[in-house]
Amino acid sequence: MDFDVTDQQRAIGGAVRAVASRFDAEYWLDRDDDGEFPHACHYTDVDRSKIDIKRIPKMGRKAVDSNAVFIDGLFIPDQDLIGEEGKGFSYILHSLNPERILVGIESIGIGQDALRRAARYANERVVFDRPIGMNQGIQHPLAEHWRHLEAAYNIAMQAAWLYDNDRPCGAEANAIVLEETVLDRLIAQYQTGFITLGLG
Repeated sequence: MDFDVTDQQRAIGGAVRAVASRFDAEYWLDRDDDGEFPHACHYTDVDRSKIDIKRIPKMGRKAVDSNAVFIDGLFIPDQDLIGEEGKGFSYILHSLNPERILVGIESIGIGQDALRRAARYANERVVFDRPIGMNQGIQHPLAEHWRHLEAAYNIAMQAAWLYDNDRPCGAEANAIVLEETVLDRLIAQYQTGFITLGLG
């Protein structure tokens, strides 16, 4: 994205690929990474005479649209600057923390439900006159996944408390993604299900 800065406004132009939720947008949040004032953040009107937004066809995950955005000579007045020059990137990172906490706790809930279903099925499925849940090959993976979910839940609660009390929570919010989304969303929902259902 190219920026040309004047006394009272700046002009931007260029192309951005795969931008989410822009097709029907009335306002634009943008970050300057390359201009005279790097890492500046702006919130400005979407001028359809200067911005062309084309929806990208997708086969899956259509809950959020993806778009190709083409900008030619869009002028952004200085009054649309968010905060201070040079701090735009830190503003963006800070805004991601509540999203990570929300998505993390959502994924934890999904993992907990998957684990409950797996444990229930392990106790109900009888092979050779005994529930398969009596076997350590089933018990240990379920216990390990429970441990990861509990760790992720505690980190999520700590991150939410820090955010609610206006304290830094970036490390905790990222830890949720690492601990829960990467590990348990995949492991507890899929691997545990495969093991207890006899599919793996």
